[in-house]
Amino acid sequence: MEPPWEKGAERIEHLLTERGDARELLSFYQSLLVFQKSLFDSLEEADLSASLSQDLPVLMNYFDLFLGWALEKGTTLLSSQARETSQWEKGRQENLLLSYWKGEEIPGGNFFPKAFLQPYAAFLASHEQAIRERNGQDRACPFCGGAPQVSYLQSPPSSVGAGSEGAGRYLVCSLCFTEWPINRICCAHCQEADPYKLPFYQTEQLPTIRVEACDTCKYYIKGVDLTKDGRAVPLVDEIATPALDLWAQENGYTKVELNLAGI
Repeated sequence: MEPPWEKGAERIEHLLTERGDARELLSFYQSLLVFQKSLFDSLEEADLSASLSQDLPVLMNYFDLFLGWALEKGTTLLSSQARETSQWEKGRQENLLLSYWKGEEIPGGNFFPKAFLQPYAAFLASHEQAIRERNGQDRACPFCGGAPQVSYLQSPPSSVGAGSEGAGRYLVCSLCFTEWPINRICCAHCQEADPYKLPFYQTEQLPTIRVEACDTCKYYIKGVDLTKDGRAVPLVDEIATPALDLWAQENGYTKVELNLAGI
């Protein structure tokens, strides 16, 4: 799947007129996508090794710009965290990125390393440069080992217009945006395949997206049905539906991977 900044800004402009409950989230994400695209494009001129520890000197040239963006465009809390992080020694900033890259738990949340490293990971994936040093996990992205952020249904080109019948289901990586196939009836977290243990929830107001939950592991992911709306951008539509996350959390489910809005 192409990075969300390719069609995300246009999709957000459309959703801003429909999703009043998510306007702030969407405006924030739109601004982030602009920054991420500029970083992604800048990497075209860089000599990268696909080893973050070796590529950090290149990436750190942009980290202050990223923190400046967060300081200006972020929430009060995010701006405060950006100001604090900007005062860290360079080595501590680098360790933050490396720790996240290695799959370690980040005190205070993953927003800064995840949002900053997505363009780097997506660049490596788009150029088919194998990522080194990153801990892969079972049931995770086959390219970088990241957790899935969202699933989507899409019909093969030969059956466009046929609805969801025969459509394939795919997961999208939360870090590098690589996609990979998964069974239609299957938990994205624990691989449970009993349909009676895989409840879903959607509303009439949001017919193209639903919560896909699992009563075995009590995790959930959101799924976007592109056979109902081919204009949808899964990573954008996922972040634009906080009411579905609220339903899932109120019913005791934990999200496989929090999005960049922290939900």
